Amino acid sequence: ELKLISMASDGWAAETATRWTPHAMEWMAEILATVPPRESCEEGERILGQRVEQLWHDAGLTGVLGESFQCSPSAFLGVVPVCVLLFLLGLFLMRHSRIWSALVSWVCLVTFTMEVVRYKEFADAFFPVKTGINIVGRIPPAIGPPLQRILVTAHLDSAYEFNIFWHLKGFSVFALGCAIGAMVLLAVAGLLGVVGFESPRRKLGFICKLLTPAVLPFLLFHTYHVVPGAMDNLSGVAMMNTLAMEAGLRRSAGNGTALLQHTEVMLVAMSSEEAGLRGAKRFVQKHMEELLQTPTAVIVLESTGDYAAMHVVESELFTGAVHSRGLTKLALESARAAGVSPFTSMPLGFGGTDAAAFSLAGIPATSIQAINHATLAPPANYHTRLDTLANVDPRAVKGILTVLLEMLVRADTQGAQLWLGPTAPQGKGEL
Repeated sequence: ELKLISMASDGWAAETATRWTPHAMEWMAEILATVPPRESCEEGERILGQRVEQLWHDAGLTGVLGESFQCSPSAFLGVVPVCVLLFLLGLFLMRHSRIWSALVSWVCLVTFTMEVVRYKEFADAFFPVKTGINIVGRIPPAIGPPLQRILVTAHLDSAYEFNIFWHLKGFSVFALGCAIGAMVLLAVAGLLGVVGFESPRRKLGFICKLLTPAVLPFLLFHTYHVVPGAMDNLSGVAMMNTLAMEAGLRRSAGNGTALLQHTEVMLVAMSSEEAGLRGAKRFVQKHMEELLQTPTAVIVLESTGDYAAMHVVESELFTGAVHSRGLTKLALESARAAGVSPFTSMPLGFGGTDAAAFSLAGIPATSIQAINHATLAPPANYHTRLDTLANVDPRAVKGILTVLLEMLVRADTQGAQLWLGPTAPQGKGEL
């Protein structure tokens, strides 16, 4: 007899993760061999979404459907070369027009900051509109209407290869810092020129010229070749699917599909994460009332490949999201209880995760992942052609899956107070 998760004995999470990890690895290998590159809002992403939707249907999940939305996915990184050209134009205009130099340099800085750093849809009106599809499925609780809900999500798409990361490798973050610094200094120089401070304006302009070689490579910041995306983020989708398959296993054994006693498990395969979290933003906009009506916690399954770097994300520098302290604590306690080590908590210093769209809207969320973001150099397989299955350690998949399952056990047993207690201040509205 297959017991409900919340009725399981100690060690259930690790045992179940051990059982499903080989299947997750095999499924990733099959997808990489048969599905085209998964560019945001394009054919490969849609085909993977259809595969996931069919799997969830076959497992007996309820309410399985695709939710389409519109966005401008190419705007997120498409503004980078535009901002480089604006920087060069602003630098050129320093000799000819203080007003125009200041105006162009500030347009450059604000556009880059809003669109690329803060993940705002600031320049989307200038880019083509496309359609993405989020896949949604539900596993109802065994007993009555749900007292709470755990939303587990992972994104379907994979990233463009970042030329900067591939060619500059360990110097890429330094180059990025220099480029952003140059944009800031040029904007300040423009402002000083307008108000008449000529000497500091000239000095800052000279520094900007010195930094120009660091800015120029960003004209070709990324290719339009999509990486395999095994770690980022087929690993997350594969782990999410194990919940559906476990429900299907219970259904075939005549026990219904329920995993938990009092908690609904909602699965969402998200579109367009690599396009500035646009799929998650649209999902939050559509489901906000539902997410608030029943106490909901969101667990994002992200880039899982490095066994030595398993962690829960506390906050995100770029998006400004501060994630649920209750969920961070739950993840750490779950890892400790299930014997998953090493497993730590840390802030995310570069980029963003779909958890930000929820946290900034006031929905408790966090992300669990296994990627080394603690060093200045990005991992060799992060947004490069090396993001293959060879760089996904099965031990990392088993570890993160174990933490997820243990979090579900504890959430169902202890209730929503785990994440509805004291939490870090959240943003208002949306990302």
